[in-house]
Amino acid sequence: MIQIEGICGCEGVARGPIYVFDDQIIEIENKMSKNPRSEIQRFWNAKEKAKEQITELLSLSNDDAGSFGASIFEAYLVYLDDIRLKNDIESMIINDGMSAEYAVQLTGQKYIDFVAGLEDNPRIQARAIDLMELQNRLLLCLQGDELSVLNPTEPSIIVAKDLTATHFFSVDRSKVLGYVLEEGSYNSHFAILARSYGIPIIFNAKDARSKVEDGQNGALYATEDELIIDPTDEKIEEIEEAIKREELEKAKLQEFKGHDTLTHAGERIILYANVSSLEEVDTAMKNDAEGIGLFRTEYIYLSQNKLPTQEEQYRIYREAVKKVDGKIIVFRTADIGGDKQAPYLDFNPSINPSMGSRGIRFSMSFKNIFKDQLKAIYRAAYHGNGNVNIMYPMISRMDEIDWIEGITKEVVEELEKDSIHYKVPDQGVVIETPAAALLADEIADRMDFLSIGSNDLSQFLYAIDRMSQNVSLEDYDDEAIKRVIKHIVSVGEEKGVPIGLCGDISNKPKTIRWILDAGIKGISVQPRQILLFRKYIREM
Repeated sequence: MIQIEGICGCEGVARGPIYVFDDQIIEIENKMSKNPRSEIQRFWNAKEKAKEQITELLSLSNDDAGSFGASIFEAYLVYLDDIRLKNDIESMIINDGMSAEYAVQLTGQKYIDFVAGLEDNPRIQARAIDLMELQNRLLLCLQGDELSVLNPTEPSIIVAKDLTATHFFSVDRSKVLGYVLEEGSYNSHFAILARSYGIPIIFNAKDARSKVEDGQNGALYATEDELIIDPTDEKIEEIEEAIKREELEKAKLQEFKGHDTLTHAGERIILYANVSSLEEVDTAMKNDAEGIGLFRTEYIYLSQNKLPTQEEQYRIYREAVKKVDGKIIVFRTADIGGDKQAPYLDFNPSINPSMGSRGIRFSMSFKNIFKDQLKAIYRAAYHGNGNVNIMYPMISRMDEIDWIEGITKEVVEELEKDSIHYKVPDQGVVIETPAAALLADEIADRMDFLSIGSNDLSQFLYAIDRMSQNVSLEDYDDEAIKRVIKHIVSVGEEKGVPIGLCGDISNKPKTIRWILDAGIKGISVQPRQILLFRKYIREM
């Protein structure tokens, strides 16, 4: 028996044969050329071919995973059209006499090395693998070849160096039991996609490929951070029991559908879902969510290579309102900025983007974009039954509330002038900065509800980048955030304003008790966790 340790990216247990996926070797035979015009034409042709391939993946991901999957491939397309990339490659061909392949390789590696070196921003650093894929795709298009894809012939545990969104959407997922990656990270696109589908995965499994062979009997115990090769009878029994427990627990969760989320004391808690797309709204409703507590509207912007029109947004919001069938739905205005950049906008990046021009600050810089979004949401609200809410992110000053109220007045006046049907949604603020927490009483006087954004509130409160690999919020106790949340809840009780909570802190069973003890009555979690948390709460 061989045990290979890694780091869990998505919990779960799986048992089956090993499928080893090795990196594609790309060799460049001709590094130099005496015909720059021909090489530039070859580069252009290869780029168009690569874009055609990615557009096919974009269509596939849109049908499959919705806006998040699509946003990855939209970003790929934007990168291929980047003027700096084009200029760097053409300069090497013209001035240095390089072949198109060699120029693509050197330029691509420069960008890869830069992104891989961003140790203070692990989320962006994790995108190096995506740049590597784009480099390889261009090289293979130049050589008339295509990227290798995963092709297991039976349900298997896939062992690879690292994988991308292309691999995820190209494989027959009925043949995937789980993933073991030698590299990768929790923040990579691939790991995020695996979690969204509940596929067990571990990463940082050093030299895993050299320790396994195709067809070997394997057991992936992602919950325990390990892959076991040729497990003993005793280990097989342990893993089979774990698989049975997991399947039984999933089946038992279905029993909680159609029931209120009640504590032992009989107190009702409302369980909402956090979503980023219409597809996730469907998932939330199938899992019996009591509403949508957070619709991340920025992914509508990030899933396109151009600014979405008001009409395009209206159709999406209206469809979301229709899907929730009268249940509460809360649209958060676009939290663009930080690690979520829309490349088609003229936007100057910050050294510390999470505390730069994002959320409401972004909206104040792009007033017309903000107004179009509000109009689209107000129009969609007309098709609801008073169940549509809107909330504003990254508030830290009262004059930002003044500005929002001024803009909403303009929006209503313009919709009236154009004789367009609309309904003004209930207004709310995401309390996610320490400043907003301290100003909660004044904000509550102006809003219909408040929602605590625990992810950003925690990182700003503890002065810890939640994406840092060197310092973790897990190493700090909850006392400070507990006090802040209790303060916000007390303000809500005093002012008669509902207080909800969305963010990763509400996704942890060990902390959910004190969140409820603090007085939170509405919690928003991932769509696939609704029934699990209903179970947790009912057992408390």
